Amino acid sequence: MIRKTLLMAVLASAVTLSAYGKDFEAVTGASIGSRGGWAGTLAVPTDGSQVKFSFGGELNYRLTSAIQLSVPVDLGATFGSASFAVAVGPQYNFNSGDLLNSFFAAVRPGANFSPGGTNVILNGIVGKRFKLTESASFRPAAGLNVIFGTGVSYFVTPVSFSVQL
Repeated sequence: MIRKTLLMAVLASAVTLSAYGKDFEAVTGASIGSRGGWAGTLAVPTDGSQVKFSFGGELNYRLTSAIQLSVPVDLGATFGSASFAVAVGPQYNFNSGDLLNSFFAAVRPGANFSPGGTNVILNGIVGKRFKLTESASFRPAAGLNVIFGTGVSYFVTPVSFSVQL
């Protein structure tokens, strides 16, 4: 199941990176997170929760100089289960004059699909882009998902890159 999830994430990321034109930002990355609380570190979930590994892509379209319409897609796996999530919402860029080297924050409603059912989510994320080339950035981030009817999950995305197209 995890191999299939990884393959789908890689394919989704490749399609995202090649299919769009001007004013778009394509993002791909890998996250680690947990449902429940943290015991002071990123690697130790509390309350019987599970560590979740995710791979995904994101497409952002520039609406104004500072605001993008953001559509993240996430393929996640815990030990014994898999999930798919999608959300849509605004992303604010704090240094809109240099999008490749800016802080950003987003709040996006969406849905999480898993074998246990479908849940409404509210995704929040903050991060920073670090310019690598004239069109690419390293883009680490952290955030949380409020999963209505289930609880809250936290995540860190230490490996993420974006390309301005």
